[in-house]
Amino acid sequence: LTSSQVNVDVIINTLPGASNYSLPSECFNNKNSKPVVFDVAYMPPETNITKQASQQGCIVLRGIDMLIAQGLHQFSIWTGRDNEQCNEQIANAVHSFYRRSTSPNAKL
Repeated sequence: LTSSQVNVDVIINTLPGASNYSLPSECFNNKNSKPVVFDVAYMPPETNITKQASQQGCIVLRGIDMLIAQGLHQFSIWTGRDNEQCNEQIANAVHSFYRRSTSPNAKL
């Protein structure tokens, strides 16, 4: 296939974040839209693929956001409780801890 024949709508990366893999530039050559990129890795917070996708103007969904969404959904299934305000507080707390734990001077 030539790069003009490639049309990628969705990219799902399941490689470890430390793999340092980069996508071929042809993945971003869609004529009308950029692909949506799901990067399952949550360590490190920014992988080569999320950096590359962000630079190309793609919508990027990161592993930490998927982890939080899965956890909130599982909590709802197990407890029968689904409270948006509570979910937002839990998500904010996890994001806050995540930012602190992944900073260069992390002390937990």
